[in-house]
Amino acid sequence: MKNILAALLIIVVIAVDVSAQTKTEVKADADTIPEKQLIYDGTWWQAANKERREGFFWGAGDCLTSEVHISKGFFGTSKNTTANTFDQQIAKYYAAHPADRKLPVIEVWRKTGRQMADATPPQPSGGEVYTNRHGFLDGQWYRESWNSRYGFLNGYLGCLRTYVDHPADSYSRSVTYYDDHIWDYIAAHPNADDASIADLLHRFRDVSKPN
Repeated sequence: MKNILAALLIIVVIAVDVSAQTKTEVKADADTIPEKQLIYDGTWWQAANKERREGFFWGAGDCLTSEVHISKGFFGTSKNTTANTFDQQIAKYYAAHPADRKLPVIEVWRKTGRQMADATPPQPSGGEVYTNRHGFLDGQWYRESWNSRYGFLNGYLGCLRTYVDHPADSYSRSVTYYDDHIWDYIAAHPNADDASIADLLHRFRDVSKPN
């Protein structure tokens, strides 16, 4: 009897271990499939860690302000919304509206923009002034944001694909592909620290074949 119980225990342990490995592999594989196949909704949100969600905030926000030019509708009455407020309000919305799990994260941002603005403490005046439309989201930020950079690509590319009508550039590769190429470019070009991430990403866009 003891031998039978021991054998069953071993089987259970192996099954749990295989299940854990499978979940890990699925999560990793999501970054290797073409970006256009990813859906950034409540299901994606719940599976992403805090750093990934923070990166998504910066990436989507950069795209919304620099490419879509509709930031006011998302940020509510304030452009000082923080990544932490964003994270809290998006999570709060999905928790309160389980039927909206398939609603894209950016659409939830649009719905909760005013609440985010109201929930964000006033920011001190002054601070660093940036001359380019992408602000501090440059090569240096990318290099130093080890755990958020994938989220930035998720947010920026997801926004570009969904909210820009007839975008001039297309990006059909995986997030891992773009991260690898941006990372290698920054490592090989010290001046890339001053280039915006959007401009670095632009270097690795799809290239149309001549007719």
